[in-house]
Amino acid sequence: MSILLMFFTALATASGAARQGESAALRQTAPTYLTTDAMAAQHLAASTLAGELISVDPTLLLAIAWRESRYTLGVTGPPVRGKRACGLMQPMMHSETCREQTVLEGYLEGASHLRTWLDTKTCRGDLRCALLGYAGGYALINGCAAGPVVVERNGKRADFCKFIPESITAHAKRIQFQLQRGAAS
Repeated sequence: MSILLMFFTALATASGAARQGESAALRQTAPTYLTTDAMAAQHLAASTLAGELISVDPTLLLAIAWRESRYTLGVTGPPVRGKRACGLMQPMMHSETCREQTVLEGYLEGASHLRTWLDTKTCRGDLRCALLGYAGGYALINGCAAGPVVVERNGKRADFCKFIPESITAHAKRIQFQLQRGAAS
């Protein structure tokens, strides 16, 4: 691990420790997955640092991490055309074996990927477009532009064009609400 990354990890951990009320509040949003306040503090600090460095809302990063991996390191998605999404935020498909990463590395990679989509000429800062790009690239963006992209999940039909951006932004709002309550206590 590089010295710079170790420095940022230490900084993020210290920052997270100073926000115990918020860490406990974040844990309340996903107690099955964030099983300790220390684990929640680590995710809160890493998402905050990544969000600040890359100019992305940290609560949005937390919501994406919850959606993609339930805050779990080392997650590997199902194969799609010979590739798999890897890691905490599963930002990109890889044909090779997934490498291990730290919580901070996961948030930095996810934040960078989201920022890339926000800055594309296609999305031009539009969050819905960027979330669709994050989830399925130009194929999903173009599919949604042509009409609904309906898939069946758990016996229910869902339009990915609405479900993906709406579920992530709604979860980000729940996280933000809980964090505000935690900071006030």
